[in-house]
Amino acid sequence: MKKWIDIFIWILVLLFCFQIASAQTNDYIYRQFTTKKGLPSNECHEVYQDSRGYLWVGTDNGLVRYDGYEFKRYGNRQGLGEPVIF
Repeated sequence: MKKWIDIFIWILVLLFCFQIASAQTNDYIYRQFTTKKGLPSNECHEVYQDSRGYLWVGTDNGLVRYDGYEFKRYGNRQGLGEPVIF
């Protein structure tokens, strides 16, 4: 009888652990940006977030800084020698 009680307790512990593990979800927010939203190109090579929270995106048509609201483009006119950023 003690064997069955031990098995039952282990099953309850395992079910409880699985319930805790399945209750932990990650709620991420995804946004898709295209040339219609302000990117100079739909082809992105690098994405980096600096210590101030800006997202820097390297594209095949220049460098872009995103502040959460709008894009600021850096290209040949702003002194960037090569438009392709890897």
